[in-house]
Amino acid sequence: MYKRFDALRERIVSLHPYELPEVIAVDIASGHVPYLDWIAAQTEPDASPR
Repeated sequence: MYKRFDALRERIVSLHPYELPEVIAVDIASGHVPYLDWIAAQTEPDASPR
């Protein structure tokens, strides 16, 4: 489900100055469908910033 989370977590931990940075994943139970669709599109592995 979290295809890119491990890579993101590793990058945050390597760059963050805190000894113990908070890096968590939160499930979204519901939301505005167009916004959720946008999030899904933006977090695809080949997504380029828009």
